[in-house]
Amino acid sequence: MKMTFIAIIGALALIACDSEPKRVDHHAEMSARIDSLESVLKAADGDLDEQLADQMLHAYTDFQAAFPEDSMNVFFAYRAGEISRNIPGKELFAVAHYADVHEKHPDHELAPMAVFMTGVSFDQMGDKTRAAKSFNHFIETYPEHPWVDQAKEMLVLTSDTVDLESEVSDWLNKAK
Repeated sequence: MKMTFIAIIGALALIACDSEPKRVDHHAEMSARIDSLESVLKAADGDLDEQLADQMLHAYTDFQAAFPEDSMNVFFAYRAGEISRNIPGKELFAVAHYADVHEKHPDHELAPMAVFMTGVSFDQMGDKTRAAKSFNHFIETYPEHPWVDQAKEMLVLTSDTVDLESEVSDWLNKAK
């Protein structure tokens, strides 16, 4: 009887220990979510729909909020900028993500590209003034960067005030 009682107590102890909630590794879980979404994007051959873009942006920002000191945050901020820039109407969000890169990680290899892409984002929005400021900042801050020539070209394009649509319309009207 004593042995049965001890066996029952032992079994109950094992069950109690086994029923404790498992610790969740949120870092691994959130990293896996990002990896999974990036795999979906890769499989879609870069064809980004808005639903996938929103899921990816949330995954990146959720990770950054949960693990602010993680070294992957600079990459996630840059990727969030790339995604936002490629969604019509979300270019200003791209600027915010790129700013996160070059302000929080000014010595990182992605910082110059983030400044350059800030200019591209402003240009996409039609804000030539802020685009020009971004390209000027890029040229002044990173004069040895391989993209300096492209930044100078973009600077020329952003200072061009010709309205191509009206130029084409005028040309077509004259051709009639």
